[in-house]
Amino acid sequence: MELRPEVDNWARDMDSVARELIRYGLKDIEPAPGVAPAPSRKKASLPGLTEDQLSQALDDLPGWEPWEDAFAREYPHARQELRKNYIFSSFQEAIEFMAYLAPRFSRLNHHPRWSNEWRIVQIRLTTWDAGNKITDEDVQAAHEVELARKEFLAQRSSR
Repeated sequence: MELRPEVDNWARDMDSVARELIRYGLKDIEPAPGVAPAPSRKKASLPGLTEDQLSQALDDLPGWEPWEDAFAREYPHARQELRKNYIFSSFQEAIEFMAYLAPRFSRLNHHPRWSNEWRIVQIRLTTWDAGNKITDEDVQAAHEVELARKEFLAQRSSR
């Protein structure tokens, strides 16, 4: 099978590979018991944002972008996410920012898919309970992240 790097071909080619793997017996990979949260009924009923709503929301969220991604265990469904990279002066500062944000996400009961690579923190937001769609919950969480970053940097500069 061929995997062509062009955007239009890549998704189609990967879809073909996944279908072949499933045909040959590849099973879905389930998360370990207790790793995935129980879906919230309230959040499950949230509608995904329309393209116009998302575009309008992004006007107030500089640097955030819509992103689509997929996990093997969720194939063939894709996740719609809001994504942004934050670059810090050091690895330590990046980790401190993540620690600063963690209680906010817990208070919101809206947890990101995030990663750290050296001094970059990438944050991805989606409403898992609503079928991995971008909802108002994600937009609110993105605004919280923006506010937290300003506070975090102000605290660091006053040290």
